[in-house]
Amino acid sequence: MKFTAICLIALLALTSVKADAATDVSTCITNLPKPCTGAGASDNTCPKAYIAYGGCISQNCASKAQNLSDYASCLKSQCKSDNANVQSYIDGQVACIYGSVLTLTGLILSVFAFMF
Repeated sequence: MKFTAICLIALLALTSVKADAATDVSTCITNLPKPCTGAGASDNTCPKAYIAYGGCISQNCASKAQNLSDYASCLKSQCKSDNANVQSYIDGQVACIYGSVLTLTGLILSVFAFMF
């Protein structure tokens, strides 16, 4: 009975954290400074590189990714940029995604450690 109760509580916690993980990723990415503003505003090649990055996402990652981890892997492997400002932005997005995935993984491992 105790085991069943712990499993149900763990399932409920995981469900709520998974829903919050997508919100956290979205908030993290939204808070990243855009690459062609601020310090990157003086870089004339930045807008073209940023547009190319958007094209890469729509052609290579958005339709093929099954989950956040796949999406982050796609960004890292297929959407690299020669422009330092855009690449920094890409790296920031990947860090946001992996941070969320690691938080969820840590919660799952702690629940299993608690149960057994």
